[in-house]
Amino acid sequence: MTRLVIAGAGGHGREILTWVRSSPRFLGEHGIQHIAFINDVEPAKPLGAPLTGTIRDFIPNAEDLFICAIGDPVDRASVALSLEARGARFVSFIHDDALIGPTVTHLRGLVVFPRVTVSTDVRIGAHVHINVASSVSHDVTIGDFATLSPGCTVTGGATIEEYTFLGAGATVIPGRRVGPGATVGAQAAVVTDIAAGLVVVGVPARPLRETAARTPCAQSDRGAGL
Repeated sequence: MTRLVIAGAGGHGREILTWVRSSPRFLGEHGIQHIAFINDVEPAKPLGAPLTGTIRDFIPNAEDLFICAIGDPVDRASVALSLEARGARFVSFIHDDALIGPTVTHLRGLVVFPRVTVSTDVRIGAHVHINVASSVSHDVTIGDFATLSPGCTVTGGATIEEYTFLGAGATVIPGRRVGPGATVGAQAAVVTDIAAGLVVVGVPARPLRETAARTPCAQSDRGAGL
């Protein structure tokens, strides 16, 4: 009997629960019969599935599969790496309605929402989240723990480095590179390479500020699940 454990019970986690339940092919392939949440703070809204413990103290069972439902890339890394150190097995969830090319490669923990398209010869790292109606074109590389918000477009040969966050509707033109830990604002258009840690906004995207480097810690200091 396989249980799916969703780490993080904020809005992102509740969304993932909705899409998992609407993906019978995914549920059947992994033999998932039960779904539960773990979270370090009391959820603000009803979850629709049991809360079975805290992230900080949870001990995985051999039959459990995990999804890390933390939207922030660095906080996601902190939670996922902490659970993996305790033996958690992270599954990749690709919604039944997503279109994934046969030459796409990815590592563990990928989360792909409905209406996403990922084209040819795309390489995706661990624990990447690609939200509703985003499009990833040929020969793109996406690094570990990156987040693509709803409606993003990443065009041919672009590179999205680890811990990068693309806001809703952001576009990256062909061949451009978005550096590690950068944030691209909603609806921004990336037409030049973006350095590590920059926050960029606008069309074309221009620097708003540079952020201090954040790295994963054993447990997020911002309250897992928020």
